[in-house]
Amino acid sequence: MGKARKEPPRSGSRGFFAFLSDALFWVFRSLVRLLLLVYFRFEASGKVPSEGPLLIACNHTSFLDSIWLGAASSRRIRFLMSDLYGGIFGLRWFFRWNKVILVPEEGGLKEFMTRSLQALEEGAALGIFPEGWITLDGSVREFQPGVIRLAMKTGARIVPAAIVGGARAFPRRSWFPRPWKVRVRIGEPLEVESLLPEQGSKAERVGVAASRLRAKVLELMEHPPD
Repeated sequence: MGKARKEPPRSGSRGFFAFLSDALFWVFRSLVRLLLLVYFRFEASGKVPSEGPLLIACNHTSFLDSIWLGAASSRRIRFLMSDLYGGIFGLRWFFRWNKVILVPEEGGLKEFMTRSLQALEEGAALGIFPEGWITLDGSVREFQPGVIRLAMKTGARIVPAAIVGGARAFPRRSWFPRPWKVRVRIGEPLEVESLLPEQGSKAERVGVAASRLRAKVLELMEHPPD
């Protein structure tokens, strides 16, 4: 007599566990935000739109940037991370629970674009740091064009965001964060067409748009939204 075939789990069961996972995430987020308020005197201004695919483009100040940016948003933000870091101290399950998109290191830019496009097609709010590297001196490096290309391919709106104080609170070469005040400022969503110049080749227009987006982030660093 053959083995009994296992029945797939009922959709209601999957829905319950998904609901439970989301509920636990928001409890976790609330506790993290409380900790940030106490330790960093954390402040957030501006609002991430509640619906639709988004690219949240932010300056890169620290290893804690995704935590600060995530805590500033009432909407769950998904971040991309190299698969090399996904296995640190057995934390792969934690990153997956937080819906971090782990990108294989061997895949490089192509894999990054593929995973990002898939997330945006699912309607995600995707957090991206267009500088590519954490700043060493607090300055904002030139933005790489990937965020503009993603917006052009998907029609996702771009939300500029700025972290102020992150480079002082947890510099790249430090081992432990300092209790320095950190502010996150979220700007108004932008259509990619508003950043693209009318003239020039595609590469030139994308480059100009990336520079204009960087200028929006710099403006937020100087002038917080109302």
